[in-house]
Amino acid sequence: MLAEIAWRWSFVAAAWAMIAFTFAEYLRTLPVTNLDLILLRLGYPVLVSQALAHIFHGSAARLASAVVIIFIALALLWIVTASLGRAATLKVLLTATDPRWRLRPLLGLNFLRAGLFLAAVLATFSAMIVAGYAFPAEAAAPGVVMNIFLGVSFIVWITWVALNWLLSLSAVFIVRDGQDTFGSITAAIDFIRHNALGVLAVSATFGAIHVVAFVATSYFVLFTIAILAQLHSGYVLPVVMVITLLYLAFADILYTLRLGAYTAIADREPESSSAPAAHPGPPLPLPGVSSLSPQPG
Repeated sequence: MLAEIAWRWSFVAAAWAMIAFTFAEYLRTLPVTNLDLILLRLGYPVLVSQALAHIFHGSAARLASAVVIIFIALALLWIVTASLGRAATLKVLLTATDPRWRLRPLLGLNFLRAGLFLAAVLATFSAMIVAGYAFPAEAAAPGVVMNIFLGVSFIVWITWVALNWLLSLSAVFIVRDGQDTFGSITAAIDFIRHNALGVLAVSATFGAIHVVAFVATSYFVLFTIAILAQLHSGYVLPVVMVITLLYLAFADILYTLRLGAYTAIADREPESSSAPAAHPGPPLPLPGVSSLSPQPG
């Protein structure tokens, strides 16, 4: 569990550091003249907006380039980190077998997961465009457009959740059986088909625990904000951050426990093998029984 938290939080810390440094470097490229500083210091909304428009004018291309670069860097970092972290945790969880994993299939599997996330993001933006084209002329048009966008986005992200869960489960069969990327996906589908009740029970149990933990944490955060706002407002942000970190740690522990439950079910199954089955030889004659073929004489 600590290993799972370590690799996840290390990646998140590195990601936020990369985003912060990239944003700081982007701000350094913005030209700020003395007139812009004067307009900003005056504090009038109209003058401030003019100064900001002048400062950010022509910087959209640099911002787009920075976003593309940081996304590629984070995707590559996540693929490598997730592959090594998942191999380390599954080697411990798969106690009934001798793991014989390979790094390349895990890299390919996490590359598919990263590409699937990018496809979901692009599909969400496409839903915004489609909803804009469907804008009717009636007065209730904003509500209709929002319903179209929310409906399409819900379908997109539900599909992403299901496929991402399948790909994350496929890592078990890469580490356990030494499967390749697509062979592990096939093995995961067969595993779900043969153990549907067990997989459903594990998913429902840990999903319910996660929902209860999220709701309880949300109410506790609201209660804490209401109390600390009256006592000392300076303690609100640190306390809320500590509670959030504890909830995220608990969510990672739940994920590890759920993965351990899946591996416990998989340990009861025979290992899948890509080698062809040996053809049985001719049946041996039973003692005291003569052959059915005719004998000479």
